[in-house]
Amino acid sequence: AVGNLTGISEIARVAREFGLGEVTGLGLPGEVAGVVPTPEYKYKTVKAYLDALFKPRLKAVQKSYAPLISQAPDEKSRRKLERERDRKLASIRAEYERYAWDLKWRPYDTLNTAIGQGYNLYTPVQLVNYAATIANNGVRYRPHLVKKVVGPKGELIATFEPEIAGRAKVKPETLKVIQEGMALVTKPGGTAYGAFYDLPVPVAAKTGSAEVSGKKGTHALFVAYAPVEKPEIAVAVVVENAGHGGSVAAPVARDILAAYFNLPLRLQEATQKTGTGD
Repeated sequence: AVGNLTGISEIARVAREFGLGEVTGLGLPGEVAGVVPTPEYKYKTVKAYLDALFKPRLKAVQKSYAPLISQAPDEKSRRKLERERDRKLASIRAEYERYAWDLKWRPYDTLNTAIGQGYNLYTPVQLVNYAATIANNGVRYRPHLVKKVVGPKGELIATFEPEIAGRAKVKPETLKVIQEGMALVTKPGGTAYGAFYDLPVPVAAKTGSAEVSGKKGTHALFVAYAPVEKPEIAVAVVVENAGHGGSVAAPVARDILAAYFNLPLRLQEATQKTGTGD
């Protein structure tokens, strides 16, 4: 309900404020922008699918009847063939129209988008930068893979300093509510408490379980930053077709954060016991 009250235009605007739907500028070739769903994107995507499905069928009918009509022995036979062709073409077009209603943006599309389902499509780098932007009170930085490049003789070739890529146009009080909500995720009653109950560093997080069309298992997702009050690190974990974010992706993030803060790892012990974990 909140998603529909907000509206897809505002949802898309805020998503872009946090860097979603555009390349991060990480510096690697082939980085993709992902997808912030909009009515225009849905129309283009659905139309391309329907055209790919129905145009070959229409052409096949035209192609199969063309020589028959051109070689018809008389006018009566030709008209009969044309009527047969037209009936088949009309049947295919009617079938197309039954699917074409989905070209329009519907209320359920907004609801799907609001909960991160539907046409949402983002990279792990975008997700971690999104979490970091929340941690930085709406300031979004361009991510870098290295701090500096040093030559073989120790000479400094290049340095990479923090670079602000944007500032989210979101009220401070709104960000505060989001930060407080994320901090509750790893506390008793939160969806990631089971993974973080023994970590002494307070963590703000969000779990996610993304359904995938045609697949049995959901993608387990998890984003986090820590410590809550003075963030130093942000993490994003995606485990494809593996289950739920809180039970699958969160434990991975827990150990990443534990390693960063020089704390004992938990998954390592479980892996040693089972002999698996690759």
